[in-house]
Amino acid sequence: MTSNFVVHEPDLNSCLQHIIEHPADPQYNSFIINGDEVTGGLILAQLYHDLSEKHLGRKILYLQKDAILDFIRARPHEMLMSYHRLHPNLFCVLIAELELQNLNKTEQDKLALFLKSLMKQHIQVVVSTSLVAERAYANASAITPEFWSWYMSSRDYAITSCKAVYTKDLSAALTLEQDKKRFKLISLFRKTYHFGELYSGILAEDEKKNVNRYSIHLGICWLGSYEPPQTAFPKAICPRCKKTALRPYSCIASPLSGRHVIKFHCLNCNELIATNDALDYYQLLRTYGTRARYRVVPQEGSKKGE
Repeated sequence: MTSNFVVHEPDLNSCLQHIIEHPADPQYNSFIINGDEVTGGLILAQLYHDLSEKHLGRKILYLQKDAILDFIRARPHEMLMSYHRLHPNLFCVLIAELELQNLNKTEQDKLALFLKSLMKQHIQVVVSTSLVAERAYANASAITPEFWSWYMSSRDYAITSCKAVYTKDLSAALTLEQDKKRFKLISLFRKTYHFGELYSGILAEDEKKNVNRYSIHLGICWLGSYEPPQTAFPKAICPRCKKTALRPYSCIASPLSGRHVIKFHCLNCNELIATNDALDYYQLLRTYGTRARYRVVPQEGSKKGE
């Protein structure tokens, strides 16, 4: 997490603080954050930052998503079992967004044995995953006994939904009312346009659209179009009603506006706002919203640009 993201989970924060102060305590090793992948990824990023500051000079192995697959495949079993000898300064391994669908059974066993070997050497292991225990048990045929035994021997904390909140002050963002007034004034008195300024009518054009829908219209330059769910991403604080009720409904590259513009709608007061000054939120949308499963595939026969 950056300083603009917070997670309101006191019990979880207490567990993580214990890990920071006492890494490799058997009661917290290994530790699994279960459920929401976005929040889990933010938490592990913040944990990495906090551990690095607390334990200067010590090595942390931090693997995100597909990197764990590359890491396991690139190393034979013997090297994984000796990893702690090759890296004697290692004291913590963090794995963000662990998924099993890309791991075959041999790779599951290699990963499980690797994590078990780290624990035996008093090296802290923390994993975030959406592989909740109930679902894993129901689909047990896809999980090896070795991986299952590691999983069940770990201490876990379940996050049922996106608990992260975006706390950056958005009071300088453009509101729908401001956009309407600006549209009238600019059309009457101004003929020039300042690069990097949100173009006139950027929100007014959405006023009658269904912005309170399930998915986000995500158009990342060079990466294509995606439609991830709105509920997967942190709410922000509405500058109008001051409630934590803003949901993103669009993020589109805008050459006129200088960068990608994020549009939010408020679930409480129905305000619409737009900003091109929320780079950390944009990075979050890009990281988690551009999964292959969210890609919009153009229908055959459709015209270019439709």
